[in-house]
Amino acid sequence: MAGPISIIEVEIIGIYIVEYEDGDSDMWKKTFEQLPPLQKLVLGFKSRENMDRFVHEVVKTKLDNLSSADRVKYAILQGHEWNGIWSRASVDSEELKETGLLYDGLWRI
Repeated sequence: MAGPISIIEVEIIGIYIVEYEDGDSDMWKKTFEQLPPLQKLVLGFKSRENMDRFVHEVVKTKLDNLSSADRVKYAILQGHEWNGIWSRASVDSEELKETGLLYDGLWRI
């Protein structure tokens, strides 16, 4: 098959981590080792507690290069998955900022 060769470049990935349990850190570390170079990674969570634990156990060990360059963003889903709204979260503050983005808009945070 002849035709132009296209290079696909992924700049942003949004990952919704529904539940982060104790012992899951190795699985997530392996997952992040497989990611291509990214401009931005958006991580969504159901709760602040899951986010805080994930940041401590995974982000600070495997994603420090992205995190230190401020290319990792965080969000908490407010409401149910099908009709919930994402709120921006920060590791440095308890404040959540509503975005108006629905469940499928995580990558836009």
